[in-house]
Amino acid sequence: MDTTFPVPPAPYRLTRPIGGCGNEQRGETTHDSWCSHLGGRLLLYDREGLTPVQKDLFDWQMREAVPWAGAAGFQARTQAGQLIVPFNPALLSPAISKAFFEFVLAEHQRTSLSKRDREVIILRVGAAWQAPYELYAHCAVGRVVRRRGAHPR
Repeated sequence: MDTTFPVPPAPYRLTRPIGGCGNEQRGETTHDSWCSHLGGRLLLYDREGLTPVQKDLFDWQMREAVPWAGAAGFQARTQAGQLIVPFNPALLSPAISKAFFEFVLAEHQRTSLSKRDREVIILRVGAAWQAPYELYAHCAVGRVVRRRGAHPR
């Protein structure tokens, strides 16, 4: 089974809504193979199966990252409430991931770059590394920056 995330068509938008994905990874059948890529090479985790430390990070991401993503116009979770790439793999190393997310937020708030320049740099790096979700997410953020002159929040 090919476990790479498919490259979405330009301008990097998901072409299908994200539903209750992850079922085929648990041995259940589904007609939509698109969902099998939303966790990358990992299963999509349900909150109930997480450790207390993982639950804390999961809750923080649902409270902070998911609404930010929604305001920017991209998806960070399935309709079933599971986090998708890159938020899902963060649950494997909650302490490191939480510190990394705090660093990203601090950089976002204190950067000397303009909002436009920051997004252009993120998109160029995402393109160089062929990171489809990064391109999908930050194209959406870039559209908000272009319209509002500010990041979504």
